Amino acid sequence: MLTLLLLPGTTAQTPTGPAPAPGPTQGRPSTLGGSNPNAPSTFGQPGNQPPSRPANGVPTSRPTATTPDNSRNPNLRNPNAANAPGNRQNTRPGAQQRTTGGDPTGNGNTVNNPNGTDIQTDAQGNPVLDNTEQTDEQRVREQSPEEMERQRIRERVFGYSIFNGSGPISFEPNPRLSAPPSYVIGAEDVLNVLVYGFTDFNAQLPVNRQGNIIFPRVGPIAVSGLTLAQAEEKIRNRASQIIGGLKGSAYGPQNTFLRVTIEQVRTIRISLIGEVARPAEYNVSSLTTAYNALYLSGGPTEIGSFRNIQVKRKDKLIRTIDLYNYLLNADKKDDINLQDDDVLFVPAYKTRVDLNGEVKKPGLYEVQPGETLGKVLEFAGGFTEVAYRSTLKLIRLTDRDRRLVDIKGEDVNNYVLQNADIIAVERILDRYNNVVNILGSVFRPGQYSLDENPTLKKLLDRAEGITPDAFTGRVVLLRRKPDLTIEQLTFDLAKVLRGEAADIPLQKEDEVRILSVAQLREGNFVRIQGQVLNPYFDENTGHFPWYEGMTIEDLLISAGGLRQGASAFNIEVVRPTRNNNSKTVDSTVAYTYTVSVSRDLSKTDSSSRFVLQPFDEVFVRAAPNYQAPQFVTIEGQVITPGPYGIKNRDERISDIISRAGGLNQFAYVPGATLLRVVPLSQAELAQRQRSLDEISDDSQRAAVVADPIPGQEQVGIDLKRILDNPHSAEDLILQEGDVIRIPKEQQTVRVGGEVFYPTTTRYSPGAGFLEYVSRSGGFTSRSIKRRSYVLYANGNVQRTKRFLFFNTYPRVEPGAEVIVPLKTRADITTAQIVGTLGQTLGALTSAVSIFFIIKSLSK
Repeated sequence: MLTLLLLPGTTAQTPTGPAPAPGPTQGRPSTLGGSNPNAPSTFGQPGNQPPSRPANGVPTSRPTATTPDNSRNPNLRNPNAANAPGNRQNTRPGAQQRTTGGDPTGNGNTVNNPNGTDIQTDAQGNPVLDNTEQTDEQRVREQSPEEMERQRIRERVFGYSIFNGSGPISFEPNPRLSAPPSYVIGAEDVLNVLVYGFTDFNAQLPVNRQGNIIFPRVGPIAVSGLTLAQAEEKIRNRASQIIGGLKGSAYGPQNTFLRVTIEQVRTIRISLIGEVARPAEYNVSSLTTAYNALYLSGGPTEIGSFRNIQVKRKDKLIRTIDLYNYLLNADKKDDINLQDDDVLFVPAYKTRVDLNGEVKKPGLYEVQPGETLGKVLEFAGGFTEVAYRSTLKLIRLTDRDRRLVDIKGEDVNNYVLQNADIIAVERILDRYNNVVNILGSVFRPGQYSLDENPTLKKLLDRAEGITPDAFTGRVVLLRRKPDLTIEQLTFDLAKVLRGEAADIPLQKEDEVRILSVAQLREGNFVRIQGQVLNPYFDENTGHFPWYEGMTIEDLLISAGGLRQGASAFNIEVVRPTRNNNSKTVDSTVAYTYTVSVSRDLSKTDSSSRFVLQPFDEVFVRAAPNYQAPQFVTIEGQVITPGPYGIKNRDERISDIISRAGGLNQFAYVPGATLLRVVPLSQAELAQRQRSLDEISDDSQRAAVVADPIPGQEQVGIDLKRILDNPHSAEDLILQEGDVIRIPKEQQTVRVGGEVFYPTTTRYSPGAGFLEYVSRSGGFTSRSIKRRSYVLYANGNVQRTKRFLFFNTYPRVEPGAEVIVPLKTRADITTAQIVGTLGQTLGALTSAVSIFFIIKSLSK
């Protein structure tokens, strides 16, 4: 797949903003000597910082002042260099010297901008920003699409991450190394002169602004501009005037020796301009190299050159740096030491190509004139293992459009690239050109080489032959035709194996399929239901595989055995008819067999000899006399209440009361009830509501809300009649879960429904229905008196009866509930009925009168 990336340079170039500066880190004490090791260093202080450059003429952010991370390399610092006498920073015209917070000690540093203004920094060299400065997170959120595109390009430019601070490499001088003999001495260096031997002398001699050191008793010695080795020789010659043993003479051999080292290096100012992340003037250690300076400035930008970086000294080009030599070959020949006033200029790249796809390091690579595609592939580490090397795709931009070029693999070392070329290395095809495939009933199915297995028999031998269940009557061969369609060829495999038929030559991508006998048959199973354990019934629903010779006992063992209530002598087998060759329709669709087995299912002489066939259905029925224990509960006023097991299938209420010791003296017989567990559906609950509505005899005008107990219903019984006539029709047969509830004699009556104050009141013998209604405040204007009813303690209901204009209210007993229905729609009064009838009769009279008038006029 080609990656179409619009490179900078293919269209009009737009200036870009500087890359984000590395975050500040805590400064460390300098290790380069000096009287104050904790003094601040001026290493890495830029002299200027440009504002963010606009994209397409539109600024992306307001100008900001950023300072490089001065604490990253403590070994390049020069303590007290910012305020030392003779420091160029203090004497530079147009620059104002300030310290952070007005620190009179000079621990604060100043960065000089080209416009003469200053950026205030702290002792570690970090910029001091006001409260309005944007944070890095805010700047990331506010990035424009153009800046986001630049960032994406930066991530792909080869070498960019090394110099922008995000890479693992740090180009910092080693503090453990002394200045090399080629080090050029300059003002502000401090030399350590050691004389040992017959004469012992050690002194630190600074190089003044005139370039001299003051050697005791010798006077000034000019060392500025000399290398360290040259300076040592010159000092030795001058010092030999007063120290005779430094050179051999007629008076004796040399017995005194002199060594000169750098005790403290000076601070130099260098300039980095062009396409660098942070172009500025920097105060750095004189041991700083070109790579140190590039790393300090953030390296080239996304349009900066990595291969044509120029080092200029006194307006002369002294070195052109190609960073690829170091990044690819670890060659540091271009990493020269910088001197005061050196300028590093990073131009924009001239030729850059995009290499993507199956190479080890895809990215954007800069190309020098004459370099070929093969060289760029070397930069990228070469092809990956799955790269398609025969042909490479190249997209080249013309003056008007793009052009696609196919490059042969053997031409890559001769093909010269141009700016903005896009090279895509594709993957090899995910296929084989010499593979045949064999599937099915062979011992080693899979892919095999066509070169070693050109025929079907050799392929079967390589797959270690067919399995015993292989269907040899027909083998299927799928082959791709030249027009890419698939054709199916079939052969008699048995004849080919016996040599009766010619061996079949194979072609590439052929697929041989050998079926098994089981694949050509319907899955054979049997099913068992009923009184078997079968712990996996939810998964297999009673289906088990059928095997040749399987008996009833075998199937029962597979199903977990018989349940306790299973009937071992009444197992029914249903077998479907198998008269599939008949052309007539037979009325018989299945045969049934009744089989007896032993309960221990052991293999004995008395075990069943019944052999099952595929698709047999086996049903194990329950034993007729087996029933799991069932219980009823008796509650309330009996001698020994509690649960009781049902002994007989026809055990009744009177039998349980008798087993419970009979009623005690507190039992209220009329209030006895029977609760029976019944699974009530929503339809049954609705029917119960309709039944309660029918009690009022007017479901459209009265509202009675049912309050049933879910899953349990109350059966009204007359316990007195049951006890007087045991085993009569009143004496109900009990069921599992029945609850007989015999309460104490209740002394209250509940009055509810449409009364003024629903309440529970004391039962008074002889008090009638209206008396209890009066105790609750009486009927309301919305009460329907003639629909009132009484719900008795035993669950029976009796409603109000009406004869002519008189209501006969039911009697009230202890524990009963008086319910007055609510009128949901206004009643039609007698006056309204009489008025309606009068209006109807008047209308009829008028109509008859008009009829007779018309008839008389017509005569």
